[in-house]
Amino acid sequence: MCSSDLDAKHAMIDRLKARRSKPVIGLALDGNSIEAVLVRPSNGHAEASAPVVISLPDDLLSGDPMAHGRALREALDKAGLKSRRCAVALPAAWVFATSLPFPDLPPEDAEEFINLEVERAFPFGPDQLAIARHEWRDYKRGEVCLTSSRSTFSTSA
Repeated sequence: MCSSDLDAKHAMIDRLKARRSKPVIGLALDGNSIEAVLVRPSNGHAEASAPVVISLPDDLLSGDPMAHGRALREALDKAGLKSRRCAVALPAAWVFATSLPFPDLPPEDAEEFINLEVERAFPFGPDQLAIARHEWRDYKRGEVCLTSSRSTFSTSA
């Protein structure tokens, strides 16, 4: 695991610890495994359980996603990690990000603008990505930060 992935995982756990609400399962994907931790509120602060490493099947990208989901749920249950809330940290290599000037546009034109910029900036089109966007404006100009990851995977890609 590279240091940026490790830093991202620790940052996610720190953010989960800062929450003062219901327990949250944190999942950090790392190639052939998932590291899972349960973060729960405790006396005005949050405590994280010891991490549990769950091996991923070799056919993860080509196998039955429902079966893989059930296997993950069973592994989490076996480890005693139960919560309806979950946060996922993806490996840095799976995430694409860009920031760009964002003109003042009507909503329907803004979507078209975003889709065009995604096609220009990322190696996959908007129909293949799960995209999060954060817009902000200062006095006269706007910016948009686009973050995305593949929404579908293929063993041939």
